[in-house]
Amino acid sequence: MAFCTNCGATLPPGAKFCPACGMPIYASGRSSEASHNSFQIAGKPKVVINLRTPGSVDVKRGDAATVMADADVKEPESIDYSARQEGSLVTITSRTKSWNPLIWGSYAFSGGPRTNVRVTIPSDSDLSVETQTDSISISGISGNISAESKTGPIRLKDCDGTFSIKSHTGNVDMDGVNGTVDVRNTIGHVSYSGALSAGVNSFRATTGDVEVALGGTPDLSLDASTTVGRIVCRLELAESHYDRGEFVGQHLTGRIGSGRGRLVIEATTGSISIYRASS
Repeated sequence: MAFCTNCGATLPPGAKFCPACGMPIYASGRSSEASHNSFQIAGKPKVVINLRTPGSVDVKRGDAATVMADADVKEPESIDYSARQEGSLVTITSRTKSWNPLIWGSYAFSGGPRTNVRVTIPSDSDLSVETQTDSISISGISGNISAESKTGPIRLKDCDGTFSIKSHTGNVDMDGVNGTVDVRNTIGHVSYSGALSAGVNSFRATTGDVEVALGGTPDLSLDASTTVGRIVCRLELAESHYDRGEFVGQHLTGRIGSGRGRLVIEATTGSISIYRASS
């Protein structure tokens, strides 16, 4: 069954116009369009990627002073895609030309309009990524990094800097990530391995486990709590205090090193594991 991308009305077989709103109907199954853009950057770049269509984002370390963006756009007649530069700012966006909540599910899961983006940027870059569905993958970048996915996993590997990560439905996996970290996940697990700074770091999950493997020489005050779930800490804590939570959860505080920084870990329905990262 086909639907109008403008009003959501059911389309009769072979329709060239929507009988409800008159919108032209394009043949489905058109081949994808490939887009390639290359931007020369002076100074530290900031790259903003915002997908309002279904699709994935993959960001990797590339050549110095160059941002390269490649996109596969499926059903391009239904999508506005752009990649543009303003000084050191590169903005990549994708959105459907018309949107109706009645057919959003078909867009996400039945192979409708979609944009998959692959970007290479200098290692020293600031980055902001937001997607509606599918995965976000970031590797080899140092800077201020934010990533948010409505429905899809987020993966970071070998990155340094300041991180703001938010997933509504999807796992968050961070491997070899060093710096100041703020992670919030509604449905899905959180897995972190790296060296945390002596700033304020937090990992919060509503439904899912949180696993934190600390590398380097941690210097943190720990405050970990669950509403329903266990806490397992395999690190030596000074001034540690443990008590039962309000319901069937647990609460653990203590100091790792001198405690200059702060580490807050919260799991509503799920367990918390804290241990030393393998070298």
